Amino acid sequence: MKMKDVCKKTQLTERTVRYYVERELISPASEVAGGRTYLSFTEQDVEQLLAIAELRKLEFGIEEIIRMQHSPPRLERS
Repeated sequence: MKMKDVCKKTQLTERTVRYYVERELISPASEVAGGRTYLSFTEQDVEQLLAIAELRKLEFGIEEIIRMQHSPPRLERS
């Protein structure tokens, strides 16, 4: 899926999506052509972006989201 489609589905700006890629919150496939890098997103990437957007709305910081991705919280059994 192209950047334009991802932005439309997630209602995030291209700048925001590129920032999340730069911070390695998502890792879409990339291809270099004509000196330019093109990103190709999967449905899973879009779902991840939607989840990140929801966490940001809840005022979680980028560093907190990165920590969550690397060490997801565990639910304890009662």
